[in-house]
Amino acid sequence: MVDLSNLPYPVPPHEIENIVAFAREPALGVEIRDRRWRLRQYRQCFVGSEMVDWILAFYNILEFRHSDARAKATLVGQELVDAGLVRHVVDKDKPFRDATLFYVFCDDSTDAGDGVPVPGADKPADVDDISDFEVIDLAIRALGINPDVFSDDADGVDDDDADDAPDDGAAGVGDAVRPPVEIKDRKYRLRTYKQCFLGSELVDWLAAELGCSREAALGLAVRMEKAEVFEHVVRGHPIKDEPLFYHLCMPQAGAPSSSPLSLYQFEMTTLDGDAYDFSALHGKVVIVTNIGTRSKLAESRFLQLQAIHELYSEQGLIVLGVPSTGEFDAAEPSSAAEIRSIANSYGVTFQLLQAAAVNGSDAHPLFAWIKDKASSMVGKAFKAPWTMIVFSRTGELIKRFSHTRTPSSMIPLLQDLLLEV
Repeated sequence: MVDLSNLPYPVPPHEIENIVAFAREPALGVEIRDRRWRLRQYRQCFVGSEMVDWILAFYNILEFRHSDARAKATLVGQELVDAGLVRHVVDKDKPFRDATLFYVFCDDSTDAGDGVPVPGADKPADVDDISDFEVIDLAIRALGINPDVFSDDADGVDDDDADDAPDDGAAGVGDAVRPPVEIKDRKYRLRTYKQCFLGSELVDWLAAELGCSREAALGLAVRMEKAEVFEHVVRGHPIKDEPLFYHLCMPQAGAPSSSPLSLYQFEMTTLDGDAYDFSALHGKVVIVTNIGTRSKLAESRFLQLQAIHELYSEQGLIVLGVPSTGEFDAAEPSSAAEIRSIANSYGVTFQLLQAAAVNGSDAHPLFAWIKDKASSMVGKAFKAPWTMIVFSRTGELIKRFSHTRTPSSMIPLLQDLLLEV
């Protein structure tokens, strides 16, 4: 039985204001930032389910997955809405929900434009403004991909947006909804290529959907290809605005792998230059994250991961931070001393390893293996620093959390894994 006595309901009026004040703290509160969904931007908002996580943590209730606890925290969230302190980004009358819906804090300085879509953001004049997640969303819609085959979690404004998503289907392609870009078996020189599409037809759809030039549309297709969403049917041919055949990057069952068979066989050195023994991870729940010291998320991510380390390390949790090499931000420090100094400023005591690339031909074998292990997904490339990968006590890759998810959102899963012996 979960003890919910610490979580008051109804919440006294003075305490409601306290909750909001702490929740808006940049480092320790719920994550507030500009978010985009379906190419629409919403200013300085947070996710309903993450607010529920935060309320439970605020009252020192760590049974994040317990339905009674989440239900009571959701009622507290509704009290914030009823008090006029929180509202949905689009519909001010929408109730508070424990879901991936966007909400904003309200105060006397909030004007009617805050939290609503930025005018013209649904069709950016410059496609370079489109984020990596929006590129993936475009690929999902263009090619009829089931979003569940992407391991990274995505933000959403409303569950109604799910109406645009294809139904589940074999190999991640929706059977019930025909994608705008036709995927079918095609023949060339007496050879049949299974379930492929034409590069020129993908460019057609992107140009029409975004109202942009074919050159700009091809640039987006290139980004999809680099994210390992699709590849040429015989490989070695980058996406072109031509009737060439491409198919989704779905690994073949039983394909041989030259990478190590388990997490415990990798070799790395620590940030201080000592050999790190991966075999010591046997029996531990492990988080691996590619840290970005110059990222705008650095402060909140360092602090939350450190808190998780302190809370669960004695129960068998190991946090491994691998600094980025500059592939996401050229300003990332290259010296171990500078990285250590930045981490120390946040009180970090969890294990930091040597800097390593996570994408491309220079990717460290650990990250190449992590992507290879995601055998039921496409778009496997890391999108940004602070992607978090969780392994069980037996070394099984359990889940990959997007950099947009806060470390605290992992706690329910971590608690379940730590209970396993």
